[in-house]
Amino acid sequence: MVVFVSIVVFGGFLVLGVHALWLSLFMVAAVAGSVTFLLATLKDMDNPFVGVWNVSYAVMTNVAARVG
Repeated sequence: MVVFVSIVVFGGFLVLGVHALWLSLFMVAAVAGSVTFLLATLKDMDNPFVGVWNVSYAVMTNVAARVG
């Protein structure tokens, strides 16, 4: 669904009808960059223990050792 909405938003910026080529290229590049960043962040956050944005599970293992 995120990919579909991204394509719709990207297509919407393509059909805006801006007459200046440099402005339309800038707008499409900005939207494409934002969508790419969003999709990469969502993919990386799918598994929180590996990747660039990760969470350390050492705290959870310490708590599990104390409780159990």
